[in-house]
Amino acid sequence: MEDSKVGSVVIKKDKKFKLLQVSGPFLDIALKKHGLRLDWAKFCSKFFDTPNIKKIYYHFEYFKEDFRGVAYINKLESLGFEVVTRRLPPLQRDIVKERIAAEMSVDLSMEVVKMRENIQVIILCPFIDLLYGVLKARELGAKVTLMDFSEPPSQLVAEASELIILSERDNIFMDAKKKQGFAE
Repeated sequence: MEDSKVGSVVIKKDKKFKLLQVSGPFLDIALKKHGLRLDWAKFCSKFFDTPNIKKIYYHFEYFKEDFRGVAYINKLESLGFEVVTRRLPPLQRDIVKERIAAEMSVDLSMEVVKMRENIQVIILCPFIDLLYGVLKARELGAKVTLMDFSEPPSQLVAEASELIILSERDNIFMDAKKKQGFAE
């Protein structure tokens, strides 16, 4: 298998188990901030074309009430994502953020404990409330990679093994003319 280079970071393609965690709401915020739309098929084939990866996408239940949301979830599932649905807590931003962080941190710790060896955890659009989960994963021997569109919180970066800043050069985004979140 060939290694690939993204910016100044070399992505090692090996037989280690990988866990990709994606917080849907925080990914949406980051993409809107940068005016981009992620092409999930390109993203997965560029960074995660290994069979030894568990991909988890977190979102809230209300997302399934919209036909576009259902199509989006179906496409993620077709790309091998385990889609985790959580009931929407009260509409206070801090509570929503803490709820996502708690779910992701618990799942992160459980997966690392299950696999125990040769695990790389990749968190797309990390946020500071995941610090405990990152610390626990590192304590258990996991390599933690953060992927984001800009510099994540410095406390997280300090604890991570690797940081990948995604940019338009990575060719993982959709044409501005496309309406869906996926390539045809």
